[in-house]
Formats: sequence, structure tokens, C-alpha cells
Amino acid sequence: MSFARFHPPDTQGETLNPNTIENFDTLTRDAAKDHTILLGSYKNRAGTTYGNAYAAHDLTNPLTAHVLIEGRAGAGKSVLVENYLRTADAFPDAFSVEYFGVRDSYNGKYTKTDAAQVIEKLDEVDNELARRQSILEDANVFSIDELERSGDNTAPARLLVVIDGLDYFLSAADFSDRNRLAHHIESIGRLGRGLGVHLVATTQSNRALPYASCTALFPSVIRFRADGVPMANSGEAVWEVDGQTGDVFSVFSDL
Repeated sequence: MSFARFHPPDTQGETLNPNTIENFDTLTRDAAKDHTILLGSYKNRAGTTYGNAYAAHDLTNPLTAHVLIEGRAGAGKSVLVENYLRTADAFPDAFSVEYFGVRDSYNGKYTKTDAAQVIEKLDEVDNELARRQSILEDANVFSIDELERSGDNTAPARLLVVIDGLDYFLSAADFSDRNRLAHHIESIGRLGRGLGVHLVATTQSNRALPYASCTALFPSVIRFRADGVPMANSGEAVWEVDGQTGDVFSVFSDL
């Protein structure tokens, strides 16, 4: 699946640690300019990782505008989330973040959130959706992609709405807040792609999400365990997009 691959030029060697890959910061910056986030190294047929094909999240692809990250506790979901946060922190002109999590992340820069705070902060995300819609209307365009292609410097950075523990928050909220939370998720899922607002959510299982309408928002899923796909080690995952399963990749963890 080519949309989930990033091929830097002339990069050789079998490696997982990006700190040992020459010019990795430059490669990450080049990917960020295209609204793409590097997540890990693909494995070749011998089962080793190699540095010239990275698993990458292309936010401009309609099928991967939002992603659900699924895996049991300890599988590597939160490590993968930190890759998103690290990239956004490194390139604030390209990305901004609203973080909601059951734990602190990225060395404590992003702090854990309770269910009530999630509702309050998602109200602010709804306001941001409206603000971005006004920007597009003023520019007489229909999407942030079109605005960026026009060279208009009013195009806002891509906003990552990172929810580390979506299944927990949907289950922990009381009934009325649960409905509000589901409404916010559905709103971002439906409107966000064209406005440059992208959901990155984790769950232990999509079956743990109490709202089927939320699950349907994610044609793109990163699974840390998938039927029929051999994954020998913790931190290995696959992309599943629109029913197709990609190759195994190892998540960057030594950053």
C-alpha cells in the first residue's frame, strides 16, 4: 500500500533506530512538509527492518485522514502516539495538537485528561472547525488542500486530535457526556478531513467502542495484532485501510 510508505532517496542499511539513520531529521522535515508523519520501519521478507521504506501517515490521503490505533495493553499504542507528538512538537508550522489521554505523554509535556475535561476541550475543537470553515469560505475554496495549493498563507497548520484511550473515555463518561463525546468524535470525523483536523485515537479493541458510528469513521486502522499476520515482537503493527492489510512495520521507539 504505497500511501503508507515513505521512500527517502539513497538510504541504505538495516536499522530501526532513527538516531542511527543519516539525515533522519531532514527526512522527517521533508515528510512533514507534505503533511506526512514517519512512524516506523517496514520489515523485509527476512524479518529484519530496513531504513529505506518507512511506515508513514499521509494526512492528505482521504482514506488515512483519521486513524484508529488498536492493540492490547503494552503492545505499543502509546509509543506510536508519542511519534505523532514528537513530530508535531518538532514542526509547529506544520502541525498542532490537542491531546487527550489516560496518562501523561511525551516526557510529561502532554498531561492526562479526565472525561469531563475531554468534553470541554472538544467543545473548543468544534469552535476550531467553525473557524477553519470561515477561512475556507473567505478564500472561496472547499478544502484546506485546495487552500494550500493556492499558496494562500492563511492556511492553518494541520490539527492532530490525539485521543489515547478512546474506548476508556467513551466508557467512563456518564450517559449524557458519553453522547456528547460521541457527537464530537463524529463531527470531527465527518468534517475534519476537509478542514485539516485529524483524529488519532487508540483503543484496546474496536469492539470496545460502544458506538458503531465512531468505529465507522476510521477506514484506516493500525493494528498491533491482526488475524493471519505474523508479528513476533512487541511494537510491531500493520496498516489496515479500507479492508486491505499492509506489511508489518516496527514502530520507532528509541527517539
